[in-house]
Amino acid sequence: MSSEHIAVYLREVAEIYSKGNATEHSYRGALQTLLKALLPQVTVTHEPKRVACGGPDYVLTRRNGLPLGYVEAKDLGARLDDDRHKEQFDRYRKALENMIFTNYLEFQRWRGDKELMRVEIAALQGNKIRRLPNNFDQFVELIKEFGFHDAQPISSSQELARRMAGKARLLAHVAEQALTDKDNQIAESRNLEELMADVKKSLIRDITPEKFANNVYAQTIAYGMFVARLQDQTKGAGGNFSHDRAAALIPKSNPLLGNFFQDFVGYNLDNRVQWIVDDLADIFQATNVAELMKDFVKPNGRADPFIHFY
Repeated sequence: MSSEHIAVYLREVAEIYSKGNATEHSYRGALQTLLKALLPQVTVTHEPKRVACGGPDYVLTRRNGLPLGYVEAKDLGARLDDDRHKEQFDRYRKALENMIFTNYLEFQRWRGDKELMRVEIAALQGNKIRRLPNNFDQFVELIKEFGFHDAQPISSSQELARRMAGKARLLAHVAEQALTDKDNQIAESRNLEELMADVKKSLIRDITPEKFANNVYAQTIAYGMFVARLQDQTKGAGGNFSHDRAAALIPKSNPLLGNFFQDFVGYNLDNRVQWIVDDLADIFQATNVAELMKDFVKPNGRADPFIHFY
């Protein structure tokens, strides 16, 4: 059955390609249909507004709404190892643990900065697409393992800090793109542009979209999620940690962080960045924070993780 789904997908791709006017966007519906057929237990979403702001082309989510993987697609037959893609691919690899990069015919699966598998299901041959049916089973294995991925538990403060930094950089990039791309502004009661205007009015009059996105928005969210997880009573791996829960866990002893975090996350999290925040929550949920905090016990018995992570 899986081979039939692949054959249907390749027929559709070949038909689109034969028209001679296709772009990388032309094949996205066909790939989304294939992924849905091979992974019926997950939701496969392609969100153009999120993509335009710097997110991967597809996000796959579990039934509980948390992301489990991402797919970035380039034009049909494009070289995935081309230097033109390096900056974008590196940004995703540093921030997103479960990734597929594809040109619709070749598929590379990555976990962080480690490539796990690559497979071609077809190849361009002149103006034709030549199927490689001997690779179909390996392709199905790649997709199945990708779709059943679980967030890897983090057992060291260094690894958690690295993952948080990657998420913060990606969050800053997407937020800056959203602020500067007026064609993709979403009509919301309190979107990123309004939040930046509030900060400019009350705190930093000369703030730029880049500095707001990085120094204020991304850092507040990443650090706030960390502080909230420290306050969570279910510090062991598991539980139901989410950005909604995090907003209620920021301690009242830190009103500045709490107010900013509520504005950025609690009241109306912009859906162009929600997938990153949800992915960060998934990392914290898979982390045994209580065990990790042992790294910070001082001689006087007190722990001070905040400065280290900030």
